[in-house]
Amino acid sequence: MSRIAFDGTIQGKELVVFDSAVPDSALLASFAQRPCEIEYLPQSDDPFGVLAELLQRHAPVTAFHIVCHGQPGALAIGGRELTAESLRQAPEAVARLSRALGGAPVLLYGCQTGADEIGSTFVRALMSALDAPVCASDRPVGHHTLGGTWELGAGTAGAETLFSRATADGWRHILADTGVHAGANTITGPLGSSNNGDTVTLLSDGTYTTTSVAIRSVTLRAAAGVTNSTIIGNAPDYNAILQPYANATATLGFDLGAGQTVTMAAILGDNGSGKLSLEKWGEGTVVLGHGNLTNTYSGTTTIYEGTLRLSGGNAIGDTSFVKLYNS
Repeated sequence: MSRIAFDGTIQGKELVVFDSAVPDSALLASFAQRPCEIEYLPQSDDPFGVLAELLQRHAPVTAFHIVCHGQPGALAIGGRELTAESLRQAPEAVARLSRALGGAPVLLYGCQTGADEIGSTFVRALMSALDAPVCASDRPVGHHTLGGTWELGAGTAGAETLFSRATADGWRHILADTGVHAGANTITGPLGSSNNGDTVTLLSDGTYTTTSVAIRSVTLRAAAGVTNSTIIGNAPDYNAILQPYANATATLGFDLGAGQTVTMAAILGDNGSGKLSLEKWGEGTVVLGHGNLTNTYSGTTTIYEGTLRLSGGNAIGDTSFVKLYNS
């Protein structure tokens, strides 16, 4: 049985599982407020089974923390999307996970997983399936400058989170995701996204081809273990200009961990009155102007952290204003 003190704190051994797509996960783990045991979840066709194995390895646990990307009513775990529907479709795997959990509270750190009716439905379904208290966030999770918080306000786990604004200030990311993952060397749709604010996670090293030259406001991330990726425009014109939709502004963000590099081997430009802006987060590296390409975008280039490497004299648009922030 789980032992939860009257003040809401968890007593005993706690297990934290980081999804492989979480940037700088080892850094975030170092900011845990209490002693805990750490595991990392790889890409898997059976994330429920892997989670159950990890729980069995550390059993008994008094709390189970899952750190991954999320959206209302869904978590991105092991390259799969976990929803109320996916729980219903995998009863045996979920039952195995429930047995391994042993009733310990579950804390979910995906952005807005418990938000709105779809989020509430998901949290209730997970509590019922696991026969355990569950707590999720109805707000963005992560660094406060990105609109994030570490408070989990939806559900009934009644336990303290492992992270706080004070202790995790050095981890400057958020755990937002829409289930968009780029695999098989193709990013489908407008940079893999159908909505502004989406996240595209690169799952392997290598060269990615976009199937559309249109850019919405998206953030590119790389999964754990991915160190070097290149993005080119769609075939047959690999030098096609990646730009916003006509007269619509867009921001292309890069959120990369230490040791990760993404090279933009395509021209970045505006589209009519629609300006493209760039933002760089995380300790990783972004390379612009690969092969001496001339980028023509005019929106702001903002560097919050890490390295922006320029390959050639025309890597940043001539009229783009560059902002540098101290990390």
